[in-house]
Amino acid sequence: MSTNDTLHIITGATGFLGRSLVNRLLDDGEKICILIRNNGDDFKTRAEVIFPGYVVKYGNRFKVINGDIVKENLGISTEFLEEIKNAKINLWHLAANLSFKCEHKEQIYQDNVRGAKNVVNLVNTLSPESTLYYTSTAYICGSKNKKCSEDETDRGQMPRNLYEKTKLIAEKIIKDNCKRKHIVFRPSIIIGDAYEGKAVGCTFGYYRFTYVFYIFKKWAIAKLRYGGFWKKILELFGAVYESKIDKLKFSRLALPFPKNSQVNLIPIDFVIDSMVKISKECQGNKTFHIVNINPPSFIFLFRELLDDLGMKGIKLIPVNPAVFNGIIKVCYFIFVPLRKYFESAIKYKPYITMRYEFSTDNMRTLELTPTDISREDIKRINKYAIDSIFPNIKS
Repeated sequence: MSTNDTLHIITGATGFLGRSLVNRLLDDGEKICILIRNNGDDFKTRAEVIFPGYVVKYGNRFKVINGDIVKENLGISTEFLEEIKNAKINLWHLAANLSFKCEHKEQIYQDNVRGAKNVVNLVNTLSPESTLYYTSTAYICGSKNKKCSEDETDRGQMPRNLYEKTKLIAEKIIKDNCKRKHIVFRPSIIIGDAYEGKAVGCTFGYYRFTYVFYIFKKWAIAKLRYGGFWKKILELFGAVYESKIDKLKFSRLALPFPKNSQVNLIPIDFVIDSMVKISKECQGNKTFHIVNINPPSFIFLFRELLDDLGMKGIKLIPVNPAVFNGIIKVCYFIFVPLRKYFESAIKYKPYITMRYEFSTDNMRTLELTPTDISREDIKRINKYAIDSIFPNIKS
């Protein structure tokens, strides 16, 4: 490969963010190499399913290689490493384990921490003109209740889950050990049209919490149809299901919400635009908070979700976030059939009950400012989730 060529190598290309980045770079005329591991199916078969016809459409601008981030040199063949040794490489490390579950601890550390070490070790052997782009998360700030600076990593924070902890460790590894130019992206909660494959287990961002209400509606309808104890309880709240218009109405139900809470949602289009612009214009080792400077309120999102789900007549009552947390935990113990869904919501609730402040000085330097999340944006995303994601989740 010519030393004048730039090759973009991408880990995590099959993920939500990765797919969008691949398409954007290809649209920009760039050369792409995606790293895919054998995961049940042959890596080439997986690539063809996720990126159908790309090898033919883009020719030598789209290459697929077998690899695994938990292996030395990412499991890349010595032949390919020899081929790229003099090339300018932009290595985009997007692959990550998003699980919060303690039982997944070993795999989370392997994917997020060991993976970062292996990426750094590989990048350090590449051409001095090469760059590492790492996708972290804005929530490495943990529970520390003060404004988080882009130039600050270790701020005495206490991570609230294994995902935050391992992403924080990985970011430190990169900043302390990478000998090539390196840029860190810290997005908040990315929203957009996800894809069916990511629906399994519903571990994906915004949908983790909203799925609880989708399931509650289905559960309530079933109980109203087939009677029993829970039908009587629902009728106490004035629950009526109108099947012709698929509406679940309540005349005596009030739900709490955490007052003054905001949810830092950021559209995937803005995230991709920012990452690409930063890669072209940023000259030094920097960190960027790709976040919403005017995040939507929880109550705005909650009202839109209930409306889009067809759940009518519910009164919403503002409560202190600590009280809201307690109510969620009580629901976990009361609604035994829905316990696993409430468990997921409990793990995700810090991101909707706390107010975060993120410095965006580096973003502003490049004139990167997201537009506000509109009602139309949320309705489109909710509709896609309700129609195409939630029904396919394997409960």
